[in-house]
Amino acid sequence: MSLVWFLIVISILVFVHEFGHFIIAKRGGIKVIEFAFGFGPRLIKVQRGETLYSVRAFPLGGFCRFLSEHELKADLEEGVMTQEEYEKMLPRSFERKSFGRRMGVITGGPVFNFIFGAILFVMLYAVWGSPVATGSNVVGNVTPDYPASLAGIEAGDRIVAVDGVLTPKWEDLTTKIVSAKDQEILIQVEKPDGSFREIPVKPQYDQVAKRVIIGIINETVLEKVSPWKAVWMGARDTVEFTKFLITTLVGMIVNLNADGLGGPVKLAEQIGQGAEQGASTLWTLTAILSIQFGVINMFPIPAVDGGQVIVMTYERIRGKELKPEVKGMIQMVGMALLVLLMVGLLFKDIMGLLQA
Repeated sequence: MSLVWFLIVISILVFVHEFGHFIIAKRGGIKVIEFAFGFGPRLIKVQRGETLYSVRAFPLGGFCRFLSEHELKADLEEGVMTQEEYEKMLPRSFERKSFGRRMGVITGGPVFNFIFGAILFVMLYAVWGSPVATGSNVVGNVTPDYPASLAGIEAGDRIVAVDGVLTPKWEDLTTKIVSAKDQEILIQVEKPDGSFREIPVKPQYDQVAKRVIIGIINETVLEKVSPWKAVWMGARDTVEFTKFLITTLVGMIVNLNADGLGGPVKLAEQIGQGAEQGASTLWTLTAILSIQFGVINMFPIPAVDGGQVIVMTYERIRGKELKPEVKGMIQMVGMALLVLLMVGLLFKDIMGLLQA
């Protein structure tokens, strides 16, 4: 089921992304030759007007193929079309549109991912409400691979004391954890079945929180919010997650640290867990992944939209287009690096499973 949910979520995100490119190109008068969902051999194809809509064998991706000035010139030279047909179609090629319009088409995919993430957040708050911490000593969620999770603390556990000191409120608990610094603490836990356990846990310093934590989140309840507040909270979360993801990814690149990255196996596992926890959790994860999809695609690396933005900007400053062969080489190198990264992350996922 994790694989099924993984394919469903990724398919939705890919469709939203490619639809962003597609609709802005159409609105800008650019001819879209093919709107493809997936890669590899075509499984389904339908011609509607001037565009071929296709579904391909591998759903992890997609593309929009725009009319190219270079293809038109080749068709003219080979006698496939007349001079009159060439001049009629040339204004609808991607290269003949203004710089701003072309930039809008390229960035349309990531922008639609950001918009989709924001819409999901808004609907999440409008339908389910806003999570508010109860302040009690009950654990609502446990972060995987953090001290609490590794020690055996689970969601639903009630932490009654730390080192023999009673912790009836969440604030009491966090105060004890912070004051322990990096020293091991003994946590007294009441399980949902009424049994008690004493669990030794060693807090760890977290760079984001800027303090020691053990990786637990307070139990929350959902409070209804007005539609306008849902819109404001959805926009706020989109901005905050965008900033967080950019900061995290830049930090990984600068520090050459891939510990926080996961491949398709890890992602499928997370999506599967989200689906098991309920619709609201899966919805939240899909919103975050959509924003992450937009952020990654805007990074200035070849083979993604951000790389094309850099090339187009360079051509604008230079006042002359790069040769198609050069662009093709840049795309090939970028795609090769992207494939190597995915293979590396897949290997990392598999090794993690074997070690577990």
